[in-house]
Amino acid sequence: MNTDNDGDATRMDETDEEDEEFYPEIEELKPEFLRLMQELAEIKGSDLGAAEQRATAERVFREQLRRACLTHLMATEEDFERLWPRLRDDAICDHTMTVYFQVMDALTEELRNEFEDIEE
Repeated sequence: MNTDNDGDATRMDETDEEDEEFYPEIEELKPEFLRLMQELAEIKGSDLGAAEQRATAERVFREQLRRACLTHLMATEEDFERLWPRLRDDAICDHTMTVYFQVMDALTEELRNEFEDIEE
């Protein structure tokens, strides 16, 4: 990690390099994650119903998290199965809050612009 104040971008770049050195599995996981992401992209444009799309999305997400979890030396399949409900819930909560804040930020910006137009 960068100890001087050269900026966040430098620290992020160095952190990424450290992660790749500390987690060599990242390079091994990338092709599998890409394959799963492509599978997900294909179903989004398909004629599958909403329930089938949701089931496929969950299966893909679950497999990606399972693979990531099992890179830990102490992790077992049983650990992943125990953690899966929490990981799923956390992901849904994170998504929910991200969407909420993005919509609120966009609305706030639009209202601010409208207010500025009225004042002029």
